[in-house]
Amino acid sequence: MFDLQRNYPNFENFRREENVAEQEISAAEKKPQRVFVDFGAGRHPVAGADWEKFRDNYTYVAIDYDPEELKFGKNDLLEKIGYIPENVLFVQSNGKNIPLQSNSVDEIYFGNVFGEPFRKEFKKKKEPELISERKTIIDIRNFVSEAGRILKDNGLIVILETYTPTDSSENDLKKTLESAGFVIEKRIGAEDPGFVTEWRKYDSFHEHFSRKGEGIGGESYILYARKKKEK
Repeated sequence: MFDLQRNYPNFENFRREENVAEQEISAAEKKPQRVFVDFGAGRHPVAGADWEKFRDNYTYVAIDYDPEELKFGKNDLLEKIGYIPENVLFVQSNGKNIPLQSNSVDEIYFGNVFGEPFRKEFKKKKEPELISERKTIIDIRNFVSEAGRILKDNGLIVILETYTPTDSSENDLKKTLESAGFVIEKRIGAEDPGFVTEWRKYDSFHEHFSRKGEGIGGESYILYARKKKEK
């Protein structure tokens, strides 16, 4: 089982100062569980879409670079299920050094992360500034590399792009996944049967999605890729 404290010694300080993840780290390690990472969890964590899935069988880790978004996400889950379970953690990380052990995670979900056309820039004593910035191939490689590090062999990446998908980033993403040792199992486009059913497994907040994406074009899609087992 992963150990946040061992790999990220400042995590306890962050927990106290930001008041985001209030559970003791050891609480998630009481029994063997599958580990699900919700990267870019933001205001609407996946656990709120299907809590029954996570209730008994998973340690659920919500990750976002924005502490304010994590607080909103925690409150969103609290409103939906009435409490914050001990097997749920909220962790601030920019994705370059996720505080989880290598080969410890069963599934990683990226919801509208790769196509997002902006980011927040934080400045001392000032409100965060919204910066227009597309993900570069370097950004994509960094995300995929870190995902590959923490995933177990045969671990699954699920990538959902409904809000800001772009054709170019999808092509770069596929190539990067394959070069990093992932096998792309399937792609479900917005026009394909079963898309809405799969989408709802991860997103219970948005009532509608754009089949051609919003803002900068490209088809909405879900991509599934599995980490090859090392020989």
